[in-house]
Amino acid sequence: MSYADQVPVEPVKRPRGRPRKDSALVRISKDLIIHRALDIAGREGFGAVTMNRLAEEFSATPRALYNYVADRDEVVSAAFAEFLDQAPELDFDTADWRSSLRRAYAATRKLFRKYPRIAMAALEERFSDEVDERQLQLIGKMVQFFVDLGLDLPTAELFVHAFETDAFGFAMRVDYVNDLANSQHGDPQNAPLHVWWHRAADRGVAANFPQPDATEPLRTSDMLFDEFVNLRVLAVEQALAAKGLS
Repeated sequence: MSYADQVPVEPVKRPRGRPRKDSALVRISKDLIIHRALDIAGREGFGAVTMNRLAEEFSATPRALYNYVADRDEVVSAAFAEFLDQAPELDFDTADWRSSLRRAYAATRKLFRKYPRIAMAALEERFSDEVDERQLQLIGKMVQFFVDLGLDLPTAELFVHAFETDAFGFAMRVDYVNDLANSQHGDPQNAPLHVWWHRAADRGVAANFPQPDATEPLRTSDMLFDEFVNLRVLAVEQALAAKGLS
């Protein structure tokens, strides 16, 4: 460990109570701050990323962090840029576009499952132009894929927006909820329809749909995702067919 990675930590001044027992030296670096910020944002959203929270994570004071970063804005932008850097390099093959699209969905889902609350970033923060440029590059690559298939630009744009919405929505509504429920030994949200029908009946609530087949098996989130992507592939097939393309 180099001296550059060690910062003397000043004890936090408190008017009352037991003084904080900070260690004399704490390992801190800009990269570590950014990594920790991304982990927090992925679990709790960027609203939870504050200089005070980061200081607590390192058992340091906020003043110590400013030796490495200018302010929270720099940390947040750098954390989101790191998230984008982890985005998979998607190789689209128009000759086998169905497989390409499925791989893109699977890879994007994997990333958002690792950082589920990142899906809310656009609603919580404003990022630097450099980060926006990286996003544009990723979006542009997918737009070109759909255009190369033979779709017009407005239709290609719609499918890219659908892709983003699908990935974000599934990460939050299905994966995040199910992973959280399973970690707490709760009921998964993707129970068969007949389970929801009986839950309503048990509570004296009339379901507004016919009683489903009770033999319908539990679908895992992976099964749901595959079915979800198959519907999107079908939509692309229909769009191509409408233009006389296969």
